[in-house]
Order: sequence, then C-alpha cells, then structure tokens
Amino acid sequence: MEMFPIIILAGGKATRLGSLTENTPKSLLMFNGKPFLQHQIELLKKNNFNRIHLCLGEFSEIIIDFINYNNNFNIDITYSVDKPLLGTAGAIDACLETIKSEYFFVIYGDSYVDMDYKDMQIEYDDCAQFSMMSIYKNNNKFDKSNINIIDNGFLVSYQNRGANLKYIDAGVSIYDKYVFEPEYLFCSYLPSNLKDIQGIISNFDGVSEIAPYIIKDRFYEVGSVEGIQEFQKYLDEKNE
Repeated sequence: MEMFPIIILAGGKATRLGSLTENTPKSLLMFNGKPFLQHQIELLKKNNFNRIHLCLGEFSEIIIDFINYNNNFNIDITYSVDKPLLGTAGAIDACLETIKSEYFFVIYGDSYVDMDYKDMQIEYDDCAQFSMMSIYKNNNKFDKSNINIIDNGFLVSYQNRGANLKYIDAGVSIYDKYVFEPEYLFCSYLPSNLKDIQGIISNFDGVSEIAPYIIKDRFYEVGSVEGIQEFQKYLDEKNE
C-alpha cells in the first residue's frame, strides 16, 4: 500500500518561543543532536512515507539549506515558500499542483505524533467524509480540549473551549483536495487559516465532513517552552 504524500506546515513565526526562535526556526531546534525536523522526517520514513512536501515561510533559506545538505533520508522532499505568508490553508492550496495527489496528509511543523499512519489511511479510505483528523482524549490535561465526538462524526470547536470537551486535535489530518476549492466551502474565497476550514467542514448545516481517528498515545509539540521540555523528556525516557 502506497502512502499518500504528507505536507508539513513549517512556515510560522513561532512568536510564543521568544528568543529561542529569534534566529532559528522551530523546525531546526536541536534535540539530542538532531533538529526537530529530522526527528519528524525519520518518524515519517519509519511509517513508509516516501513523499514529503514542506510549506515554508519564515527562515525558509535555513531550512532549505538543511534539506539540501543533509538529505540522506532517501525520501522525495519538495518544498514551497510563501512570501508573504498565505496562512496554513493558503499554503496547502498553493502546493497542491506540486504534490499532484487527490488525497494527502497534513502535519503541523511543530508536532511529533508517533502513531500508525498506515492504519489512519486505511480508515480514511473506508469512510465517506472528505477529511479525517487524528484526535487524542486529552480531558484538558496537556492543553485545553477543543473537540467532542458526536454520533458518527465530531465537531471542532476552537472558539468555544470548555470542560465539556474531551478531545484535542493531535496535529495530523488527511484531506481530499476538493476541500480547498471555495465552491465546496460555499464561500467566495478560501479561508487562509486551516482551523477556519476545519470549523466549516466539521459542522456544515449540522453535518460533519471530518471523521475522527483516535490515537491512544499522547502527541508532542515544540511550539511552546513547556512543549519543548516535554518532548525532550520523552526522547530521554525513550533512549533509557
């Protein structure tokens, strides 16, 4: 079974990290002698991905240099650069001609999600929705939960976080490219933020076009100081 291509959204400014990313992108923050991006790519290679596309923006030159001079991953890695930044949804839309695939994974550039990607793709192939999102039963433990499963689908409630929400977006999704066509969204424009699109398709006239994929183990992110510390702890414990 061939895996869909995967898009890594790595164009953000990382303002939450302050001086840590003043001259370095999140993707190249070092953990155990390797940049975070390398940890991501090695995880994706372990899960049989052979096509990766990087959506870049801030510090794109540094990331491209890393890929060009250190690409011994034996994976087809392409990239696009958004200047000015197009937003997460705009960046995906802009690279669809490059990846040339009707279906694709998307992962955030600061997310590390060790899960069964092949199983997620199989479940997506069997569902009728245009998208599937990996979710984790967080119960507000690591960050505020933002999702509840409802009947055969679920609603994504980014604006109305609360104690009644049990799950959180784990950072990996699958999409049909049709989702990024404005006529599908019944809008005159494509929203620039991926979360806006998720909000629209998760509750369009009361119907969700996003299927849930529940992961059992927690995910990690390096978009916050706390997240960096937790990911480093995870690596240290894994190597013991």
